[in-house]
Amino acid sequence: MSRRVTIADLSPKFQVEAYRQIAAKAAPAIKPTVAPSAKPRIRQKSGDGLNGWEREHLGRIRPLWHHIYREPTLPLANGVVYKPDFLVVRAGEIEGHEVKGQHKPAGIAKVKVAARLYPWIKFRLFWKEKGQWKTQEVLP
Repeated sequence: MSRRVTIADLSPKFQVEAYRQIAAKAAPAIKPTVAPSAKPRIRQKSGDGLNGWEREHLGRIRPLWHHIYREPTLPLANGVVYKPDFLVVRAGEIEGHEVKGQHKPAGIAKVKVAARLYPWIKFRLFWKEKGQWKTQEVLP
């Protein structure tokens, strides 16, 4: 079994050379970073925090019901929270509206957990399909 050779095992002449090589490898030349040339993308231009789907849904519900946009934070489990897009008071009942661009089962996991933990809030999904708004109630 071979013994590992350390710098201390080398003669003083080779120790100096070994330290030079280590120092040269340890301090690589640092290149300055270049500022990005592209402008950062801004998702919402209106400043209200709504995306296009949410803005269109708000136009539908604003004249009919009292609503709050993204205000309540519902804790689900271990630091996981859910914020419904809209909290709506409709006929004395509280509804949580979640607006989606398209209906996919994987995108509604938090809504299903929230429906189970908060049974006094009716959670509804809204999405647009072929120009028509579709809705689905999420059951606990």
